[in-house]
Amino acid sequence: APKTDYDDRVTGRRIPAVTTGQIYKGSIAFIAIQLTMVAALIAFPQLVTGGIDQGVKVDPNKALSEMIQEEMEDDLDPAMDEPAGDGLPAPAEEETDGQESTDEPDAANEPVDEPQGDKADPGAAGSSDEPKEEPEPEPATDDADAKRS
Repeated sequence: APKTDYDDRVTGRRIPAVTTGQIYKGSIAFIAIQLTMVAALIAFPQLVTGGIDQGVKVDPNKALSEMIQEEMEDDLDPAMDEPAGDGLPAPAEEETDGQESTDEPDAANEPVDEPQGDKADPGAAGSSDEPKEEPEPEPATDDADAKRS
């Protein structure tokens, strides 16, 4: 608190100094509230210790069955599947033919792209004008490998 009067920069008004006595007078109300609460706790200790003797009763079998039930509900909820790319749950897909859809492709109905070498038709599906990857060369053996053999 300032010891002398000063001019406020924002309002331009003269602000009087704050004395130590004013600070003490302002704290009297808070000290009275604290003393009242201490007296209440001395007079009624059960406010603090009222529920200590009872403890918490937990039935482990009931807790386990609730956990299993919640997990089963989460498994059945299609909206809780893996999140989409933005971190949100993926929207539920509508079933069109009565069959359940899976994230894995059906191997019997999916065409397999196999390299066909020089016989590949440039206009055929699955071919591209991109260069084919060369197999990586095997790493060279160092002297330690040669000495072990």
